[in-house]
Amino acid sequence: MEDAQAAHSASLDSATRRVQVEMEDVKRAAADAERRHKDELDRLRDEAKREAAQQVSEVQLEVSRLKGELDARDMRAAAEMSAAEARGRKEAEEERDRAVRELKARESALEEEREVVQRHAVSA
Repeated sequence: MEDAQAAHSASLDSATRRVQVEMEDVKRAAADAERRHKDELDRLRDEAKREAAQQVSEVQLEVSRLKGELDARDMRAAAEMSAAEARGRKEAEEERDRAVRELKARESALEEEREVVQRHAVSA
């Protein structure tokens, strides 16, 4: 009976060692899988950061381009407004000059008419 118990005890010890070895293998495999998972997450995070930085850079370039276009439009609009103001001033000056000429012409015509009236009055 002792031999049977000793054999049974040895068999249990052997099975216990096998289970312990298998548990260590499973723990190592789990740790390896966790490390691979963490490495993959780190890689994905780095990739996402690079893509985000690239997108930010592209948006900044687009904003700069649009700002340049707006600045150019503003400068063109300011130049057009200055030109329109200059045209407006020139037209106003021309209108004033025309009005002055017309007034002088009327004044001359009235002066001639006054002289004619005076001559008729003197001769009558």
